[in-house]
Amino acid sequence: MHNEFTAVFERNGDWYIAYCPENADPFGPGPWYINADRAIWAGPGAGSWVSGKKGNKVIWIRPQGTQLQVTGRRLDAGAPPLKARIPCCYPTGFQVTGLFFPTPGCREVIAEASSSELKFVTKVE
Repeated sequence: MHNEFTAVFERNGDWYIAYCPENADPFGPGPWYINADRAIWAGPGAGSWVSGKKGNKVIWIRPQGTQLQVTGRRLDAGAPPLKARIPCCYPTGFQVTGLFFPTPGCREVIAEASSSELKFVTKVE
């Protein structure tokens, strides 16, 4: 069996997003952040983050029946951690949250659900 895929790279400000058009996302167009075991997805619109009170609406896919926890810290300077507003009681693997970054900068975001973890670094405007 021979597997061959096309990798498409697109520039998004200072960042590059890569995806494989032959392997369409089952949850719709991205870009998405996806962990190694494909159990946790964050997006769509990954890479477009803003700081301040308005916050960011983030759609997550996580293992059904698990509790999602999201934490984060600024990497390029001292700052308060991100705040995650995670409503309860989503019975499926779909979860919508609000993420609030108090200041712009380079941020590490960590999401955990059950034994799976998604960790990514992103620029917050």
